Amino acid sequence: MKDDDINKVIDNKSSHFENQCSKFNCKKTGKYRAPSSREKIHDYLYFCLDHIREYNKEWNYYEGLDNSEIENEIRNATTWERPSWPTKKGLHRNWDKININFEDFDNLNEQKRKQTFSQSFSISEIKAFKILQVSPTQNIDIIKKAYKKLVKKYHPDYNIGNKEYENKIKLINQAYNDLKEINN
Repeated sequence: MKDDDINKVIDNKSSHFENQCSKFNCKKTGKYRAPSSREKIHDYLYFCLDHIREYNKEWNYYEGLDNSEIENEIRNATTWERPSWPTKKGLHRNWDKININFEDFDNLNEQKRKQTFSQSFSISEIKAFKILQVSPTQNIDIIKKAYKKLVKKYHPDYNIGNKEYENKIKLINQAYNDLKEINN
């Protein structure tokens, strides 16, 4: 047998395994698959390029569903079709007890260098540093970061009706005002 004859036999065998386009009266090879229906999403129809384009333009996954059913589908998809439950007694219940200090690692060596020189702070400034929960420093960026973090945590709009937090935010504001004058 010649090489051309072998290639013809291989081509004939591979054509038996190819699908014909699912469009009526189309004789082309169906190379592109599409789901047959919404209920049978993993059963496929095979189309040629021209007919797959037509099928994709016309196919609507939500066809036949009313608005509430579509809304339920979307809501289920946001949690990957897994159930979810509301948190007990509010989402923000224990956030005030979390105390995580993040340092600016990009400027860590510069911060250490600035903190090594001896700087005397007044008693009111040291109290302000304690209120802002930051070690004594002249770096205003560190002070601003600590201030912004605490303001977000204790802001009255975020903690509606809590008098303790209102007093705490006043102390934080006063401490920041005392410390922002260090570099001036």
